[in-house]
Amino acid sequence: MATGKQVEEQLEQVACNYAFWGSTETAQLCNLLMDNERIAVAVNGYYEGGFGLLVATNFRVLLVDKKPFVLNLEDLRYDMITEVTFGARLIIATVHISIPTRTIYFSSWSMDKLHKATKYIQQHVMDARNGGHTLPTDWFKQNLERPVAPQPLMSVSGVAKLARSALKGSGHGEEAVPLIGHQSANRAINPFAKIPSLERRRKYPAFYN
Repeated sequence: MATGKQVEEQLEQVACNYAFWGSTETAQLCNLLMDNERIAVAVNGYYEGGFGLLVATNFRVLLVDKKPFVLNLEDLRYDMITEVTFGARLIIATVHISIPTRTIYFSSWSMDKLHKATKYIQQHVMDARNGGHTLPTDWFKQNLERPVAPQPLMSVSGVAKLARSALKGSGHGEEAVPLIGHQSANRAINPFAKIPSLERRRKYPAFYN
């Protein structure tokens, strides 16, 4: 685990120097962080359980809520997170972090920090879905602007042969091949279509003829 001095240094680097509100949560980080775990963003705010501290590290997302004699902790790995959305209005911003079982709503008055935390979490969620590898910056350009290989053209005789086979079926000893996007010549009978009734004629005895 990280020492108290290491945690303080990391918090100073991310400008998280809460003296009152959030100080009890930051004091718990030395007991929560693992070896080689680095704090990227830390922002205080409130959620459905009360006030807390949202911490995004290179391994996971922590939501720490320290109350007298009680410690509430949400430990979310990036591969557990299904969706992250951000919204802001007036002076309050809210991030929605969804996991398969529920959604966590965290709000803060530090709009810039929460927005930065949202982008950091979204990037690491994408990396986790990519097998832990960060996509290169020009990945979309390389894959979306790739030229399409030209398809071989069918000769005129081939098109005529395919058309005769579709229209005439096996009349020339060839198996019918339905054209793509067109109905085959051998159509199935629609049982709901109206079939004209047969005309009934009265039979007379032979001596009337």
